[in-house]
Amino acid sequence: MPPPALASFLAAGEAPIYIGFGSMTGFDNARLLHALIKAMTGRRVLFFLGWSGIDPKALPDNFLAIGDTPHDWLFPRTAAVTHHGGSGTSHSAARAGVPSIVTPFAGDQFFWAERLRLAGVVPAAVDGRRPEAEAFASALDFAAARVRNRARALGETMRAENGVIDAVATLERIASS
Repeated sequence: MPPPALASFLAAGEAPIYIGFGSMTGFDNARLLHALIKAMTGRRVLFFLGWSGIDPKALPDNFLAIGDTPHDWLFPRTAAVTHHGGSGTSHSAARAGVPSIVTPFAGDQFFWAERLRLAGVVPAAVDGRRPEAEAFASALDFAAARVRNRARALGETMRAENGVIDAVATLERIASS
C-alpha cells in the first residue's frame, strides 16, 4: 500500500515521470535540479531524493518528493524513468516496460546506458556531469515518441522469463554432467 500522498498523486492525472539517482552523491545538485525543473515544466514528476541532498522544499508543485518505493510496484505506473543507469534501476525500468532517460555519473552506469540504448528503449544518455534542461526535455520527447512500444515489448519479454529458475536448472545440469 503506497503512502497516501503518493496514491493521491498517481490518481490525480496522467502517469508521471520518475526521477531518482539512488545513492549517487558528489554531483552538482544545483545545476542538476535547475535543469530537471526546467525540463519538467508542465509534466507531473515523482522525485526520489535518495542520497542527493536536494531539499524537497526546492521542488515546484508539479513534483512530488517520495521516499524508498519498490521499483517493481512504482515503475509500471510511470510514463518514463529518469535514473543514473545503475544495473538494478536499469533492469527494473526495462522490466516495467517503460522508457528510460539515463544520466550516468560513474562506473558501470555508462555501460548500462549504452546497453539500454542498443536495446532501443532509451535515447542517448544525458551527461550527468553537465546536465542541461534541453537535453532532458529532448530525451523525454524522444522516449515518448519513439521508444515506448519497444520498451513495452522488452518488459513483456523480461516478465515472461524465469531467469533464476532457468539459471538454477542450467547449473544443476552442468553439475550433474
